[in-house]
Order: sequence, then structure tokens, then C-alpha cells
Amino acid sequence: MKFGLAQLNPRIGALAENTQKILETIDQARQRGAQLLIFPELAITGYPPRDLLDFEGFVDENEAALKRIEAHSRGLTVVCGFVEKRSEKTGCPYFNSAAVMRDGKRLGTYRKRLIPNYDIFDEARYFEAGKDPLVIDLEGKKVALSICEDIWNRPRFSRRAYVAQTLEEYKKARVDFLINLSASPFRRGKPAWRQELLSEIACDLGCPILLCNQVGGNDELLFDGCSLAVNAQGETVATGKAFEEELLIVDSALFASEPKQLAAWPATDDEMVCEALKMGLRDYVHKCGSRSVGLGLSGGIDSSVAVALAVEALGPENVWALSLPTQYTSAVSKEDARTLATNLKIDFHEVSIQPLFEVYEKTWLQGLGLPLEGITRENVQPRLRMSILMGVANSRNSLLLNTSNKSELATGFSTLYGDGAGAISVLGDLTKKQVYALGRTLNRKVHLIPERVFSRAPTAELRLGQVDQDALPPYDVLDALVVAMLEQNLPAKQLSERISAQWAPEFMKRHLTSEFKRWQHPPVLRVSPRAFGVGRRIPIAATRQD
Repeated sequence: MKFGLAQLNPRIGALAENTQKILETIDQARQRGAQLLIFPELAITGYPPRDLLDFEGFVDENEAALKRIEAHSRGLTVVCGFVEKRSEKTGCPYFNSAAVMRDGKRLGTYRKRLIPNYDIFDEARYFEAGKDPLVIDLEGKKVALSICEDIWNRPRFSRRAYVAQTLEEYKKARVDFLINLSASPFRRGKPAWRQELLSEIACDLGCPILLCNQVGGNDELLFDGCSLAVNAQGETVATGKAFEEELLIVDSALFASEPKQLAAWPATDDEMVCEALKMGLRDYVHKCGSRSVGLGLSGGIDSSVAVALAVEALGPENVWALSLPTQYTSAVSKEDARTLATNLKIDFHEVSIQPLFEVYEKTWLQGLGLPLEGITRENVQPRLRMSILMGVANSRNSLLLNTSNKSELATGFSTLYGDGAGAISVLGDLTKKQVYALGRTLNRKVHLIPERVFSRAPTAELRLGQVDQDALPPYDVLDALVVAMLEQNLPAKQLSERISAQWAPEFMKRHLTSEFKRWQHPPVLRVSPRAFGVGRRIPIAATRQD
């Protein structure tokens, strides 16, 4: 028997486009001899469709698309994720479902039983939980269905306990195969973690497992693909590509043979993150209807890594950068920005904003009778830069990249409507240390980012002699505080006890008073267990928990 895992990259809400891709994949699978073809969770709508489900006719159109797929299922069994409308008036209006089809007929429908409603997941807003397991007969073999979260209800892999025990029911039924339609988002270490999960389940159930995962970037969420086939002993026998579409054909003979050396995913976590961000940026730009991006290139580590990622994702012909110095910008910064732009072969211009800054300062003094000084004076510079960058982006029909990192976001260390602006935040889920590591990863192939960028003290250069550590804790301490606060939810007292009694109170003060900035920050490409953005909902005007 041959199984097909159709690891597709859908565009959210593009029902006709996604359906056409599904139909073409069915044709390819049929030509390659597949008998069972599995698509990802909610393959017709793309995952997650969110409030598109509320639009008049959207769910009806998705069900009409399923009928086209059903009619196209000649000669093989197709399992495809879709949104199913419920007839009951109570509860949520839809099911997150998988249809089983063959030769133009519906053989069965499985409804996702475990509905995640935490972090980035808010499925309980739309979907009612299914009640029943589903086992289909395929050439005399019992094939059990599940959808994503249905298999994560295990103590080592989830902190949430569900009442439904789908896997226990399948274990009692002694199924021959378990398949899982997934839209499992990427985070650092997730593909290996997913592999461990399937290995544990396969050994427990005593049967092979095939998981088909969505691939691609959808706003902040990145999906790695990395579909899997695992034998009954928990050994991986086939893997889908990382961050690429693929129709993976798995012959059932593999489950009984000695596992062979598989084509490896990127070797390190940093390499995986690099590939994830490139895919996420490329998909965000293209799915938003643009082709090119631009940014302010300061000569510092953040903008240097961001522009190098953009070139790898989109090609140098689709990336432009501006250096916008003032009197406080060092010659070293300007030189490193020019060198990197030359190395990357991108469209680059250096335009001094000092004349604009002087006119602004004069206008401020004449109009208000007040001197422009302190933090107000510093913040004028990034806002002037952003005005020019946005103007150029508009003129080129480009998207502007935000280059803030996670450590800066956590402390509000950016200028609202200045360097805190942009269309997408490429590095917003990387601590400062991780940005440096990513820069080293990018430099392994070709030495593009000047070495001096890695060794110089980070600085915004908004006043004479300024460095980041004038206002922030040392980055090694700050990064540790950010991770502990976000991923472990530690309050200031425990941050003080475990990490730094000197810096924790100041860190929490900065963090809590800058929540309004994060609500206005561009979407952040997510690569960690906990990111700023859609999965984190902290009130702006709240009692300080310090």
C-alpha cells in the first residue's frame, strides 16, 4: 500500500486557489500510485482561518469546494481537512473536520475532538468538539483518523488534560494505522519534539503513524511541514521536507524494513530558525501581494541580520535599504552599512537627515518656545527616518521591515512611530544573543556581515557616545529575564531571586509600562514557545504585577 502525504502551503481564505492545488495534488498522487492521500488540517481554508469563518458564504463555499474534491477522488482514497457547518443551534457553529472520500463518494467524516484554546490557538471560538472516533477500512486494514491536537493529549507533551481519550479508544480497537492531519506551528525544537511524540504514541498503540503537516507562513505563524511516517517500534521511516511543499509517498513496506538514513532537516536549531524566518518573510510578502521589501540599514547587528535574511528570502533584486545618518552616526556605522549593502548587491542609498533634524529643532523652538532636549530630542531622529522609509516604501509598493528584537520589545526600547514601525517584525521573537547567533549562521556560507558588526557595542546613536547598556541591563542578563518572564511567567520577585536582584525590578518596570507599544508593534514572526503577538494577551491598563 502507498500513502501520500500532501504537505501543502495554502493561502488563508483563498478557497479557489487552495482547492485547485488540492485537485492537482490528487492527480500527481494518482500518477505516483498512492492509494491513500492525506492533506493537512483545514486544507481548503488554510489554517487558521479565524474570523473569515464569520463572513457570509465563506463556509458554504468551503463545503462546495469539498464536493469538487470528492468528485475528483477517482481511484484513490482522499482525506482532506475542511470546515463543517453544524446543524445544532447551541454551541459553536462549526466542526474542524476531515472528510474521507473515494470514487466520488463520502466514506466518512471525522470531527476533531480536542479543541485547543490556549496561546496562539483559539479554536473554541469557532469549533465544537467532535464526539466520536473514526476507523475506515482500507484494503482490509483498519485506519484510524485524528486531527492535530487529538494526539497531543499526553503528559510529557501537554500541560492540558482533555476528557476525550481518542488514542485509548484506538488502542482498544487495535488499529493497523493511525493518520493525523496537522497544522502544527513551528517553534525552535518543535520538529524533533513532534518526532518524539509520534514515537511514543506508535509504541503505545503498536501501529505505524503518518502525520501530514501544513507548511508555510501565515501572518505570525510559521508551519514547518516536516511530515512524518513512524513504524510500530517508534522509528521514523520517512520525513517530509522542512519549510517546503512536497508530496511525500510512503510505501507501507517501509514500516516492516530496517529504517534507513533519512535526508536530514537543517542540522542545528539556529539553521532551522533561519529557514523558518526566510520562509515566513517570503510568504508574508507574497501573500500580502507585494514583491519587495526595504529597511533602514544602520550598520548594527539587528538591521544587518534582517537585511541578510531578506536577501536570502527574496533575492537581492527585491531588497532595498537606506542609511539615514545624523551628526551622531559614527563613520564606522556608515562604513559597515555600505560594505554590507555592497556584499549583498542590493539597492542602497545614504541620505543624511541632519538638515531635516535641524529644521525640526528650529521649528520646535520657534513654535513652542521650548528647547528640544532629552528623550524627546532623541526620538525625533527615528521618527524622521521612518517618515522617509515609509515614503520610499510607498513609492516602490514595498513592505517595510521592522528590525526590533525580542529583548528590545520586552523593555519598550524603541520609538513609537519610529523604529517601532513597519509591516512585519522579522527578529521580534529573537533575543539579542539569538540575533548574533543567527548572524553567525548566515555568515557561514559566505562572509557577508562585516566582523566589526559582531564586536561593536550595540548603540542607537541618538546622542553623542550613546550605547544600549546606558539604559538597559547587560544583554546576557536582559535575555535571561525576557525568557524567564515570557516562557515561565515568573513575576519580578522570582526574577530577582533566580536571575538578577539588581536588574529584575527595573526590567519589570520598563516591561509593564510599555505594553501599549507592543500592542502597536508589527506582527512578529514566531519561532519560540512564547512570543509577543497574537498568543499573548496582557491588558495595557492593568495593576502592575511587580
